[in-house]
Amino acid sequence: MKGVRDERPEKMTVELQRIHLESKKTVLLITHSIPEAVYLSDRVIVMSERPGSIASIYYDIDLARPRDLSVMASPQFALYTKTIRQQAFISAMSCSSCSLAGYQNCNRVADQP
Repeated sequence: MKGVRDERPEKMTVELQRIHLESKKTVLLITHSIPEAVYLSDRVIVMSERPGSIASIYYDIDLARPRDLSVMASPQFALYTKTIRQQAFISAMSCSSCSLAGYQNCNRVADQP
């Protein structure tokens, strides 16, 4: 069954793209998967941790549409995901009252349940 579960997210991603292209509607997708965000999106918005705010916006994910799964193996796709992952990590590890090095001592972290 592992193989079926592993395929399902990719099939759903392809289906979401099909629905989006056919409906020609604006779609807001919330995901924790950076590759899924890059595959489906023209714009990726990275949120910060608590309190949630916009940490960065990546405009113009410039990958041809419709996208097939092979685009995930392209150097351009890898660059988008790497850049966004680095920004998400930096956002998660910093806030206005701490630095990367002092994150464990951040008041925001200590106040969380």
